[in-house]
Amino acid sequence: MSSPEQAPFPVTSPQGVLMARPAGTRRGVAGGLTVTALSLLTLLGVWQLAGTMSGSAFPPPAATARALAAASGDGYLWTDLAHTLARLVLAFILGFAASAVIGILVGRSGLAYRFLGVWLTIGASTPALLVVVACYLAIGISDWAAVLAAAVIVTPGTAAAICDGVRATDPGLSEMARLYGASPGSVLRQVVLPQAAPWIFTAARSCWSLTWRIMVFVEVIGRPDGVGYRIQYWFQLADMPRAIASAVPLIVVVVLVDVAVLRTIERRIARWRPAELR
Repeated sequence: MSSPEQAPFPVTSPQGVLMARPAGTRRGVAGGLTVTALSLLTLLGVWQLAGTMSGSAFPPPAATARALAAASGDGYLWTDLAHTLARLVLAFILGFAASAVIGILVGRSGLAYRFLGVWLTIGASTPALLVVVACYLAIGISDWAAVLAAAVIVTPGTAAAICDGVRATDPGLSEMARLYGASPGSVLRQVVLPQAAPWIFTAARSCWSLTWRIMVFVEVIGRPDGVGYRIQYWFQLADMPRAIASAVPLIVVVVLVDVAVLRTIERRIARWRPAELR
């Protein structure tokens, strides 16, 4: 009988003996956290070295921390973060939902792929500045225009990634399911989407990271608040520590959402995969 630390399927050793493949253990989790901590420490060391070598051109971590404390004391730091996060979450939901629908549709239909595939290529190649300006001019300089612009920019690339994942699934499994009487909806839910899940979640994480960067850019152009606006404000005053400090809380939140939310959901859905691939 296999132990709780073993996967539910066997593998063959070089001698032909069946052995259970170990799944992720607590030791593996602890090792992953250790590597992450070492990576962060290395990043701080590189940051400190870059600040020391550049003199006053690039602030070291200590100067950025002082600027962050000053910004927090002034009160605008968390207000800007709240405005940006509200726009970011809404833009991500709209962009990823549209990407999932378009990507699955185009990936499942050869006709749609031939007809709409070039649209995705053109959309992904369109300059972000052009999309932002068009949304502001068409809708007006407002939060809705900023959200729509960010969603429109991230949709083509994300939809193309999901489309590639859907097209990479095994058509034989879908055909077998149809032969057994499965409906098209059942084939999509139980055959296609589980196979395409790794691509879909990779696309979701890429969409999340791209959306926040686009949102900051959109705020620089046309919003009177938010992280992007604050970065532009301190840029005009040539205050590098304050400009960097304005973005630090948002970067931390974005990374936490990616690690604690998106990757956790991905691991739960992909529990059927070998532990070393999760």
